[in-house]
Amino acid sequence: MNRTLLLCAQSLICAASPVLASEIRVPEQYPTIQDAVAAAMSGDEIIVADGSHAGGITINGKALTIRSSGPAVTIDGGGGSGLIINDVPSPGVRISGLRVIGCDAGPLGAALRASNSVLEISECEFTGNRVTGGHGTYGGGAVYASTCAVTIASSTFLDNRVDLSANGYPFGFGGAVMLDHCDVLVEDCVFAENLVSTVVPGASWAEARANGGAIAARWSSGVISRCRFDANRVHSSVNGLGPIASAFGSALSLASPTGQRFIVDSCAITGNLAHTISNNSYYQGAGSANGAICFGIDGAAALHEVRSCDFNANRAEKAPDTNGSAIADVACVFDSGAIVQDSRFAGSFASSLLKTLPGFGSWSGCVRAPVSAAAPGSIIARSTFCALQCDVTGPEISVSGLVESNACCEGDVDRSRTVDGADLGLLLARWGAAPVAEQADMNGDGIVDGADLATMLESWGPCPG
Repeated sequence: MNRTLLLCAQSLICAASPVLASEIRVPEQYPTIQDAVAAAMSGDEIIVADGSHAGGITINGKALTIRSSGPAVTIDGGGGSGLIINDVPSPGVRISGLRVIGCDAGPLGAALRASNSVLEISECEFTGNRVTGGHGTYGGGAVYASTCAVTIASSTFLDNRVDLSANGYPFGFGGAVMLDHCDVLVEDCVFAENLVSTVVPGASWAEARANGGAIAARWSSGVISRCRFDANRVHSSVNGLGPIASAFGSALSLASPTGQRFIVDSCAITGNLAHTISNNSYYQGAGSANGAICFGIDGAAALHEVRSCDFNANRAEKAPDTNGSAIADVACVFDSGAIVQDSRFAGSFASSLLKTLPGFGSWSGCVRAPVSAAAPGSIIARSTFCALQCDVTGPEISVSGLVESNACCEGDVDRSRTVDGADLGLLLARWGAAPVAEQADMNGDGIVDGADLATMLESWGPCPG
Protein backbone atom coordinates (compact mmCIF):
# COMPACT_ATOMS: atom_id res chain seq x y z
CA MET A 1 0.00 0.00 0.00
CA ASN A 2 1.24 3.49 -0.87
CA ARG A 3 -1.17 6.15 0.28
CA THR A 4 1.19 9.05 -0.34
CA LEU A 5 0.08 9.45 -3.96
CA LEU A 6 -3.55 9.28 -2.87
CA LEU A 7 -2.93 11.98 -0.30
CA CYS A 8 -1.17 14.14 -2.89
CA ALA A 9 -4.02 13.82 -5.34
CA GLN A 10 -6.40 15.29 -2.82
CA SER A 11 -4.90 18.78 -3.16
CA LEU A 12 -3.45 20.84 -6.00
CA ILE A 13 -0.89 22.36 -3.66
CA CYS A 14 0.99 19.12 -3.02
CA ALA A 15 2.81 19.14 -6.35
CA ALA A 16 4.66 22.38 -5.78
CA SER A 17 6.17 24.23 -2.87
CA PRO A 18 5.25 27.84 -2.19
CA VAL A 19 7.42 30.35 -4.04
CA LEU A 20 8.49 32.09 -0.85
CA ALA A 21 8.68 29.94 2.27
CA SER A 22 9.08 31.83 5.53
CA GLU A 23 10.59 31.17 8.92
CA ILE A 24 8.21 32.06 11.74
CA ARG A 25 9.57 32.27 15.27
CA VAL A 26 7.77 31.54 18.55
CA PRO A 27 7.56 33.53 20.80
CA GLU A 28 9.60 36.30 19.12
CA GLN A 29 7.07 36.91 16.34
CA TYR A 30 3.99 35.08 17.61
CA PRO A 31 3.35 34.30 21.28
CA THR A 32 2.05 30.75 20.75
CA ILE A 33 2.57 27.92 18.31
CA GLN A 34 -1.12 28.02 17.41
CA ASP A 35 -0.84 31.71 16.55
CA ALA A 36 2.12 30.91 14.30
CA VAL A 37 0.20 28.11 12.59
CA ALA A 38 -2.71 30.46 11.91
CA ALA A 39 -0.36 32.99 10.28
CA ALA A 40 1.69 30.48 8.30
CA MET A 41 1.37 29.46 4.66
CA SER A 42 2.05 25.96 3.35
CA GLY A 43 5.79 25.40 3.17
CA ASP A 44 6.61 27.68 6.09
CA GLU A 45 8.84 26.64 8.98
CA ILE A 46 7.84 27.41 12.56
CA ILE A 47 10.86 27.60 14.85
CA VAL A 48 10.07 27.26 18.56
CA ALA A 49 12.33 28.62 21.30
CA ASP A 50 13.28 26.73 24.46
CA GLY A 51 10.68 26.60 27.18
CA SER A 52 7.22 25.17 27.82
CA HIS A 53 4.53 25.81 25.23
CA ALA A 54 0.80 25.08 25.36
CA GLY A 55 -0.72 22.15 23.53
CA GLY A 56 -4.10 22.16 21.83
CA ILE A 57 -2.45 22.95 18.46
CA THR A 58 -4.49 22.25 15.31
CA ILE A 59 -3.13 22.18 11.73
CA ASN A 60 -5.63 21.91 8.88
CA GLY A 61 -4.42 21.51 5.30
CA LYS A 62 -1.08 23.32 5.68
CA ALA A 63 2.22 21.60 4.93
CA LEU A 64 4.40 22.97 7.74
CA THR A 65 7.60 22.21 9.59
CA ILE A 66 7.58 22.74 13.36
CA ARG A 67 11.00 22.40 14.93
CA SER A 68 12.88 23.38 18.05
CA SER A 69 15.56 26.04 18.10
CA GLY A 70 17.25 24.46 21.12
CA PRO A 71 17.41 21.31 23.23
CA ALA A 72 14.61 22.12 25.71
CA VAL A 73 11.38 22.77 23.82
CA THR A 74 8.34 21.21 25.52
CA ILE A 75 4.73 21.07 24.41
CA ASP A 76 2.63 20.50 27.53
CA GLY A 77 -0.87 19.24 26.92
CA GLY A 78 -1.93 20.25 30.42
CA GLY A 79 -4.34 17.33 30.59
CA GLY A 80 -5.75 18.02 27.11
CA SER A 81 -4.51 17.36 23.57
CA GLY A 82 -1.10 18.10 22.08
CA LEU A 83 -1.32 18.41 18.28
CA ILE A 84 -4.15 17.65 15.84
CA ILE A 85 -3.32 17.37 12.10
CA ASN A 86 -5.94 17.06 9.35
CA ASP A 87 -5.81 16.76 5.56
CA VAL A 88 -2.19 17.73 4.92
CA PRO A 89 -0.82 16.31 1.64
CA SER A 90 2.84 15.81 0.71
CA PRO A 91 5.28 17.12 1.83
CA GLY A 92 3.10 17.03 4.92
CA VAL A 93 3.73 18.12 8.48
CA ARG A 94 7.25 17.69 9.82
CA ILE A 95 7.85 17.81 13.57
CA SER A 96 11.39 17.81 14.91
CA GLY A 97 13.10 18.20 18.26
CA LEU A 98 9.98 18.57 20.41
CA ARG A 99 9.18 17.02 23.78
CA VAL A 100 5.45 16.37 24.19
CA ILE A 101 4.17 15.65 27.70
CA GLY A 102 1.11 15.77 29.92
CA CYS A 103 -1.52 15.06 27.27
CA ASP A 104 -4.66 13.19 28.35
CA ALA A 105 -7.19 13.20 25.54
CA GLY A 106 -9.23 10.48 23.96
CA PRO A 107 -10.34 8.34 22.54
CA LEU A 108 -7.46 8.39 20.01
CA GLY A 109 -4.02 10.01 20.13
CA ALA A 110 -3.51 12.05 23.28
CA ALA A 111 -0.30 13.83 22.23
CA LEU A 112 -0.70 13.82 18.45
CA ARG A 113 -3.66 12.85 16.26
CA ALA A 114 -3.37 12.87 12.46
CA SER A 115 -5.78 11.98 9.69
CA ASN A 116 -5.51 11.87 5.90
CA SER A 117 -2.03 13.38 5.99
CA VAL A 118 1.68 12.89 5.44
CA LEU A 119 3.44 12.99 8.80
CA GLU A 120 7.13 12.97 9.70
CA ILE A 121 8.31 12.90 13.32
CA SER A 122 12.04 13.08 14.08
CA GLU A 123 14.17 13.51 17.19
CA CYS A 124 11.12 13.96 19.39
CA GLU A 125 10.21 12.65 22.83
CA PHE A 126 6.73 11.64 23.96
CA THR A 127 6.53 11.03 27.71
CA GLY A 128 3.71 10.50 30.18
CA ASN A 129 0.77 10.88 27.80
CA ARG A 130 -2.55 9.09 28.42
CA VAL A 131 -5.71 7.85 26.76
CA THR A 132 -8.32 6.75 29.27
CA GLY A 133 -11.84 5.39 28.80
CA GLY A 134 -14.19 2.46 29.00
CA HIS A 135 -16.32 0.55 26.49
CA GLY A 136 -15.23 0.91 22.85
CA THR A 137 -12.03 1.36 20.84
CA TYR A 138 -9.33 3.63 22.25
CA GLY A 139 -5.66 3.93 21.39
CA GLY A 140 -2.48 5.85 20.75
CA GLY A 141 -1.39 6.92 24.22
CA ALA A 142 1.00 9.31 22.42
CA VAL A 143 0.31 9.18 18.64
CA TYR A 144 -2.65 8.12 16.51
CA ALA A 145 -2.70 8.28 12.70
CA SER A 146 -5.42 7.21 10.25
CA THR A 147 -5.01 7.01 6.46
CA CYS A 148 -1.58 8.57 6.65
CA ALA A 149 1.95 8.07 5.37
CA VAL A 150 3.91 8.06 8.63
CA THR A 151 7.65 8.27 9.31
CA ILE A 152 8.93 8.23 12.89
CA ALA A 153 12.71 8.47 13.27
CA SER A 154 15.21 8.84 16.12
CA SER A 155 12.49 9.46 18.69
CA THR A 156 11.72 8.21 22.20
CA PHE A 157 8.40 7.06 23.64
CA LEU A 158 8.43 6.61 27.41
CA ASP A 159 5.61 5.75 29.83
CA ASN A 160 2.68 6.46 27.54
CA ARG A 161 -0.52 4.58 28.36
CA VAL A 162 -3.97 3.47 27.29
CA ASP A 163 -6.07 2.63 30.38
CA LEU A 164 -9.60 1.26 29.92
CA SER A 165 -12.14 -0.22 32.30
CA ALA A 166 -15.76 -1.16 31.52
CA ASN A 167 -18.26 -3.96 31.87
CA GLY A 168 -18.46 -4.19 28.11
CA TYR A 169 -15.82 -4.32 25.38
CA PRO A 170 -12.83 -2.14 26.26
CA PHE A 171 -10.46 -2.54 23.27
CA GLY A 172 -7.14 -0.72 23.68
CA PHE A 173 -4.49 -0.29 20.97
CA GLY A 174 -0.97 1.13 21.06
CA GLY A 175 0.34 2.34 24.40
CA ALA A 176 2.61 4.72 22.48
CA VAL A 177 1.44 4.62 18.84
CA MET A 178 -1.72 3.43 17.05
CA LEU A 179 -1.90 3.37 13.24
CA ASP A 180 -4.94 2.63 11.06
CA HIS A 181 -4.69 2.22 7.27
CA CYS A 182 -1.20 3.74 7.12
CA ASP A 183 2.10 3.37 5.31
CA VAL A 184 4.66 3.10 8.10
CA LEU A 185 8.39 3.62 8.59
CA VAL A 186 9.70 3.59 12.17
CA GLU A 187 13.47 3.64 12.57
CA ASP A 188 16.10 4.23 15.26
CA CYS A 189 13.52 4.79 18.00
CA VAL A 190 13.25 3.71 21.63
CA PHE A 191 9.96 2.55 23.16
CA ALA A 192 10.10 1.89 26.90
CA GLU A 193 7.57 1.24 29.66
CA ASN A 194 4.50 1.95 27.54
CA LEU A 195 1.28 0.15 28.49
CA VAL A 196 -2.15 -0.90 27.30
CA SER A 197 -4.44 -2.05 30.12
CA THR A 198 -8.02 -3.23 29.62
CA VAL A 199 -10.24 -4.42 32.47
CA VAL A 200 -13.74 -5.86 32.76
CA PRO A 201 -14.47 -5.65 36.52
CA GLY A 202 -17.47 -8.00 36.42
CA ALA A 203 -19.85 -8.90 33.59
CA SER A 204 -21.73 -11.87 32.20
CA TRP A 205 -20.49 -11.52 28.62
CA ALA A 206 -17.75 -9.19 27.47
CA GLU A 207 -14.14 -9.04 26.30
CA ALA A 208 -11.16 -6.98 27.38
CA ARG A 209 -8.61 -6.70 24.59
CA ALA A 210 -5.16 -5.08 24.93
CA ASN A 211 -3.07 -4.72 21.75
CA GLY A 212 0.45 -3.40 21.19
CA GLY A 213 2.12 -2.17 24.35
CA ALA A 214 4.31 0.12 22.22
CA ILE A 215 2.82 0.10 18.69
CA ALA A 216 -0.45 -1.24 17.30
CA ALA A 217 -1.02 -1.06 13.53
CA ARG A 218 -4.19 -2.26 11.78
CA TRP A 219 -4.77 -2.61 8.02
CA SER A 220 -1.33 -1.06 7.55
CA SER A 221 2.08 -2.06 6.24
CA GLY A 222 5.69 -0.97 6.44
CA VAL A 223 9.05 -1.35 8.15
CA ILE A 224 10.13 -1.09 11.78
CA SER A 225 13.92 -1.00 11.87
CA ARG A 226 16.76 -0.59 14.38
CA CYS A 227 14.42 0.15 17.27
CA ARG A 228 14.59 -0.82 20.92
CA PHE A 229 11.51 -2.05 22.80
CA ASP A 230 12.06 -2.32 26.55
CA ALA A 231 9.58 -3.27 29.30
CA ASN A 232 6.40 -2.49 27.39
CA ARG A 233 3.23 -4.25 28.55
CA VAL A 234 -0.21 -5.39 27.53
CA HIS A 235 -2.48 -6.29 30.44
CA SER A 236 -6.00 -7.67 30.23
CA SER A 237 -8.17 -8.76 33.14
CA VAL A 238 -11.79 -9.96 33.39
CA ASN A 239 -14.18 -11.18 36.07
CA GLY A 240 -17.58 -12.76 35.57
CA LEU A 241 -19.42 -15.64 33.95
CA GLY A 242 -18.24 -15.37 30.35
CA PRO A 243 -15.87 -12.44 29.63
CA ILE A 244 -12.60 -13.16 27.81
CA ALA A 245 -9.22 -11.52 28.52
CA SER A 246 -7.07 -11.04 25.41
CA ALA A 247 -3.59 -9.52 25.20
CA PHE A 248 -1.75 -9.32 21.86
CA GLY A 249 1.76 -7.98 21.33
CA SER A 250 3.46 -6.67 24.45
CA ALA A 251 5.73 -4.59 22.18
CA LEU A 252 4.13 -4.74 18.73
CA SER A 253 0.70 -5.72 17.38
CA LEU A 254 0.84 -5.51 13.57
CA ALA A 255 -1.65 -6.43 10.84
CA SER A 256 -1.83 -5.81 7.10
CA PRO A 257 -4.25 -6.17 4.22
CA THR A 258 -3.86 -9.25 2.03
CA GLY A 259 -0.74 -9.05 -0.13
CA GLN A 260 1.03 -6.57 2.15
CA ARG A 261 3.20 -7.03 5.22
CA PHE A 262 5.30 -5.65 8.02
CA ILE A 263 9.05 -6.15 8.26
CA VAL A 264 10.63 -5.91 11.72
CA ASP A 265 14.37 -5.65 11.20
CA SER A 266 17.40 -5.36 13.52
CA CYS A 267 15.39 -4.53 16.62
CA ALA A 268 16.14 -5.28 20.29
CA ILE A 269 13.04 -6.52 22.09
CA THR A 270 13.68 -6.95 25.81
CA GLY A 271 11.65 -7.52 28.96
CA ASN A 272 8.20 -7.01 27.46
CA LEU A 273 5.20 -8.61 29.18
CA ALA A 274 1.85 -9.91 27.93
CA HIS A 275 -0.31 -10.58 30.97
CA THR A 276 -3.88 -11.81 31.33
CA ILE A 277 -6.16 -12.79 34.19
CA SER A 278 -9.23 -14.65 32.95
CA ASN A 279 -11.59 -15.18 35.86
CA ASN A 280 -14.42 -16.50 33.68
CA SER A 281 -16.31 -19.47 35.06
CA TYR A 282 -18.20 -20.41 31.86
CA TYR A 283 -15.00 -20.77 29.80
CA GLN A 284 -12.97 -22.22 32.68
CA GLY A 285 -10.25 -19.57 32.52
CA ALA A 286 -9.95 -19.21 28.74
CA GLY A 287 -7.91 -16.24 27.55
CA SER A 288 -4.70 -15.30 25.74
CA ALA A 289 -1.32 -13.64 26.29
CA ASN A 290 0.36 -13.52 22.91
CA GLY A 291 3.86 -12.44 22.00
CA ALA A 292 6.22 -9.51 22.27
CA ILE A 293 5.36 -9.25 18.57
CA CYS A 294 1.87 -10.36 17.53
CA PHE A 295 0.86 -10.41 13.88
CA GLY A 296 -2.73 -10.56 12.68
CA ILE A 297 -5.11 -8.52 14.85
CA ASP A 298 -7.57 -6.56 12.67
CA GLY A 299 -5.99 -7.37 9.33
CA ALA A 300 -6.20 -10.10 6.71
CA ALA A 301 -4.17 -13.10 5.61
CA ALA A 302 -0.59 -11.81 5.42
CA LEU A 303 2.96 -13.14 5.71
CA HIS A 304 5.20 -10.86 7.78
CA GLU A 305 8.96 -10.93 8.40
CA VAL A 306 11.23 -10.68 11.43
CA ARG A 307 14.90 -10.25 10.55
CA SER A 308 18.05 -10.09 12.67
CA CYS A 309 16.26 -9.22 15.92
CA ASP A 310 17.31 -9.93 19.50
CA PHE A 311 14.59 -11.12 21.87
CA ASN A 312 15.53 -11.24 25.53
CA ALA A 313 13.50 -12.02 28.67
CA ASN A 314 10.08 -11.48 27.15
CA ARG A 315 7.20 -13.04 29.08
CA ALA A 316 3.67 -14.27 28.42
CA GLU A 317 1.85 -14.85 31.69
CA LYS A 318 -1.69 -16.20 31.80
CA ALA A 319 -3.77 -17.05 34.85
CA PRO A 320 -5.35 -19.43 35.48
CA ASP A 321 -3.21 -21.95 33.59
CA THR A 322 -6.09 -23.32 31.50
CA ASN A 323 -7.55 -22.92 28.01
CA GLY A 324 -5.99 -20.48 25.64
CA SER A 325 -2.53 -19.31 24.68
CA ALA A 326 0.69 -17.97 26.19
CA ILE A 327 3.38 -17.10 23.64
CA ALA A 328 6.51 -15.28 24.72
CA ASP A 329 8.16 -13.75 21.65
CA VAL A 330 6.45 -14.02 18.25
CA ALA A 331 2.78 -14.93 17.90
CA CYS A 332 0.74 -15.17 14.71
CA VAL A 333 -3.04 -15.26 15.10
CA PHE A 334 -6.06 -15.59 12.86
CA ASP A 335 -4.77 -15.94 9.27
CA SER A 336 -1.33 -14.35 9.63
CA GLY A 337 2.08 -15.96 9.33
CA ALA A 338 5.71 -14.97 9.77
CA ILE A 339 9.16 -15.68 8.41
CA VAL A 340 11.63 -15.33 11.30
CA GLN A 341 15.31 -15.51 10.43
CA ASP A 342 18.78 -14.67 11.75
CA SER A 343 17.37 -13.80 15.17
CA ARG A 344 18.28 -14.63 18.76
CA PHE A 345 15.89 -15.64 21.53
CA ALA A 346 17.04 -15.73 25.15
CA GLY A 347 15.31 -16.16 28.49
CA SER A 348 11.77 -16.43 27.12
CA PHE A 349 8.99 -17.39 29.54
CA ALA A 350 5.49 -18.58 28.69
CA SER A 351 2.98 -20.04 31.14
CA SER A 352 2.34 -23.73 30.68
CA LEU A 353 -1.36 -24.31 30.01
CA LEU A 354 -3.83 -27.14 30.49
CA LYS A 355 -6.75 -27.87 28.20
CA THR A 356 -9.88 -28.38 30.26
CA LEU A 357 -12.49 -27.20 27.73
CA PRO A 358 -12.88 -28.57 24.17
CA GLY A 359 -12.20 -26.04 21.44
CA PHE A 360 -10.01 -23.68 23.43
CA GLY A 361 -6.72 -25.58 23.41
CA SER A 362 -3.52 -25.01 25.35
CA TRP A 363 -1.20 -23.11 23.03
CA SER A 364 2.16 -22.16 24.55
CA GLY A 365 5.76 -21.52 23.51
CA CYS A 366 8.34 -19.02 22.28
CA VAL A 367 7.04 -18.74 18.68
CA ARG A 368 3.65 -20.02 17.49
CA ALA A 369 1.42 -19.63 14.43
CA PRO A 370 -2.11 -20.70 13.44
CA VAL A 371 -2.99 -23.87 11.60
CA SER A 372 -5.59 -22.99 8.98
CA ALA A 373 -6.05 -23.29 5.24
CA ALA A 374 -6.07 -19.49 4.89
CA ALA A 375 -2.87 -18.87 6.89
CA PRO A 376 0.45 -18.72 5.05
CA GLY A 377 3.10 -21.09 6.36
CA SER A 378 5.38 -19.78 9.09
CA ILE A 379 9.14 -20.38 9.14
CA ILE A 380 12.03 -19.98 11.57
CA ALA A 381 15.49 -20.11 10.00
CA ARG A 382 19.09 -19.58 11.10
CA SER A 383 18.18 -18.51 14.63
CA THR A 384 19.48 -19.33 18.10
CA PHE A 385 17.62 -20.07 21.33
CA CYS A 386 18.97 -20.23 24.85
CA ALA A 387 17.78 -20.31 28.47
CA LEU A 388 14.14 -20.64 27.46
CA GLN A 389 11.42 -21.36 30.00
CA CYS A 390 9.01 -22.62 27.34
CA ASP A 391 9.04 -24.73 24.19
CA VAL A 392 10.75 -23.16 21.20
CA THR A 393 7.77 -23.65 18.91
CA GLY A 394 5.00 -26.00 17.89
CA PRO A 395 4.71 -28.41 14.95
CA GLU A 396 2.97 -25.77 12.82
CA ILE A 397 6.29 -23.90 12.30
CA SER A 398 8.72 -25.02 9.61
CA VAL A 399 12.23 -24.87 11.08
CA SER A 400 15.73 -24.89 9.60
CA GLY A 401 19.19 -24.07 10.87
CA LEU A 402 18.12 -23.62 14.50
CA VAL A 403 20.53 -23.91 17.40
CA GLU A 404 19.36 -24.52 20.97
CA SER A 405 21.46 -24.44 24.11
CA ASN A 406 20.88 -24.67 27.83
CA ALA A 407 22.72 -21.43 28.54
CA CYS A 408 23.22 -18.20 26.66
CA CYS A 409 26.56 -17.42 25.08
CA GLU A 410 27.05 -13.67 25.38
CA GLY A 411 30.26 -13.23 23.44
CA ASP A 412 29.09 -15.06 20.31
CA VAL A 413 28.72 -11.98 18.10
CA ASP A 414 28.64 -13.89 14.81
CA ARG A 415 26.36 -16.60 16.25
CA SER A 416 28.75 -19.39 15.26
CA ARG A 417 28.32 -21.11 18.67
CA THR A 418 31.98 -20.39 19.46
CA VAL A 419 33.50 -17.25 20.99
CA ASP A 420 36.75 -16.82 19.09
CA GLY A 421 38.93 -14.46 17.09
CA ALA A 422 36.17 -13.76 14.59
CA ASP A 423 33.97 -12.38 17.38
CA LEU A 424 36.84 -10.34 18.78
CA GLY A 425 37.42 -8.80 15.35
CA LEU A 426 33.75 -7.84 15.06
CA LEU A 427 33.76 -6.30 18.54
CA LEU A 428 36.85 -4.19 17.79
CA ALA A 429 35.38 -3.10 14.44
CA ARG A 430 32.25 -1.88 16.21
CA TRP A 431 34.02 -0.16 19.10
CA GLY A 432 32.27 2.98 20.28
CA ALA A 433 28.62 3.97 20.04
CA ALA A 434 26.43 0.95 19.26
CA PRO A 435 23.31 0.87 17.13
CA VAL A 436 20.20 -0.75 18.56
CA ALA A 437 20.33 -4.56 18.56
CA GLU A 438 24.12 -4.59 18.17
CA GLN A 439 25.30 -8.03 19.30
CA ALA A 440 28.68 -6.64 20.34
CA ASP A 441 26.98 -4.39 22.93
CA MET A 442 26.55 -7.28 25.33
CA ASN A 443 25.45 -5.31 28.38
CA GLY A 444 23.02 -3.15 26.38
CA ASP A 445 24.38 0.20 27.59
CA GLY A 446 24.52 1.71 24.10
CA ILE A 447 28.28 1.54 23.64
CA VAL A 448 30.77 -1.19 22.71
CA ASP A 449 33.63 -0.80 25.16
CA GLY A 450 35.87 -2.52 27.66
CA ALA A 451 32.98 -3.99 29.64
CA ASP A 452 31.83 -5.86 26.55
CA LEU A 453 35.39 -7.00 25.83
CA ALA A 454 35.64 -8.42 29.37
CA THR A 455 32.38 -10.35 28.90
CA MET A 456 33.65 -11.78 25.64
CA LEU A 457 36.93 -12.94 27.16
CA GLU A 458 35.07 -14.61 30.04
CA SER A 459 32.97 -16.56 27.49
CA TRP A 460 35.91 -17.53 25.26
CA GLY A 461 35.62 -20.95 23.63
CA PRO A 462 32.71 -23.18 22.57
CA CYS A 463 29.29 -22.07 23.74
CA PRO A 464 27.63 -24.33 26.33
CA GLY A 465 24.79 -26.65 25.42
